[in-house]
Amino acid sequence: MKKSLLALALTGSLVCTPSCGALLFPERQHAVHSDKVDPNIVLLDGLGLLLFIVPGLVAFGVDFYTGAIYLPEGEERGQGPFFGDREEALPD
Repeated sequence: MKKSLLALALTGSLVCTPSCGALLFPERQHAVHSDKVDPNIVLLDGLGLLLFIVPGLVAFGVDFYTGAIYLPEGEERGQGPFFGDREEALPD
């Protein structure tokens, strides 16, 4: 029973955690981008890499392949839960 529950949890994590950037920012996939990497996506993919090696590697691979890990042109720090552009962080 415990083995099947563990297998189910592992399978769920494999399906849910890969490609954080592709899931959070679908508009970035295969779009024109800068050469800067979004630290939010790197942090989330790295967290997946620390917790589960295979899903973390898949997440990095998918995000680099689709381009979702890169910032759009004109953004310096990105959007997300950890780092953001100062203009977005300050209230009007």
